[in-house]
Amino acid sequence: MFNLLPTEAKRQMDTFHTQWEILNTNIIRSARQHNISCPIERIFRAVDHEGDMTMAEFLQTLDEILFTNIDITANVLVFMLTNLATHRPFQESLHAEIMQERNRPSYDIAQYIGRQDTLLHYLGMECVRLRPAFWFSLPECTAVEKIIGKYRIPAQTPAVIDVRRLNSNPITWGSDGDVFRPERFAGLSSAQYRYGFMRFGVGSGKCMGKHMADVLLKMTAVAVLERYEIGPVVVGGEVKDGEITFAKR
Repeated sequence: MFNLLPTEAKRQMDTFHTQWEILNTNIIRSARQHNISCPIERIFRAVDHEGDMTMAEFLQTLDEILFTNIDITANVLVFMLTNLATHRPFQESLHAEIMQERNRPSYDIAQYIGRQDTLLHYLGMECVRLRPAFWFSLPECTAVEKIIGKYRIPAQTPAVIDVRRLNSNPITWGSDGDVFRPERFAGLSSAQYRYGFMRFGVGSGKCMGKHMADVLLKMTAVAVLERYEIGPVVVGGEVKDGEITFAKR
């Protein structure tokens, strides 16, 4: 109904859609003219040649990739680097693990990042636990009546989960649930936090890019720590919150 109303917000959205389409079609045209390998040009072939995607679906796909997935992933990456900078003992332990793996004759980075018993894996888990991809779950209604924490929840009650609160609940994570401590996962089985840890949503609402996000997080950690020591910025004896420095190893 909103799309039918002649509001200022609707006019601004129409202008954005027009400019967004022009920008992307210009990029595609340039890539084809200069024979440049371009991901969105390859995606656009589904619109241009195969007819498997409409122009609207193509543009909405790019919206999703750029404004949702990349922004969320970048937020987690910044959180990861900032905490590595301020938790030097863990950073050095992880660097030692990375170099140990790197020096193995049979080293395979794909196999390394796929393992779930490494400090690298624990780092990824802890970052998403404290800086979740979704801060709140998608709204859902309870199918049947439930008793949760002595509270009666009738059937068809709308419910939204506060993911950050769930992921740091002392019942699951102990008194330091708000503390960045990746090593905690070394002593936990998945069964112990099955109902107390939401990473990329649940059920049909799970993020489709969850596997890519996990790989990206780990690959970034490996690439950075192989080359740099990360530390906080200190000015006049005071640590500048959220600012970090990189020094070549």
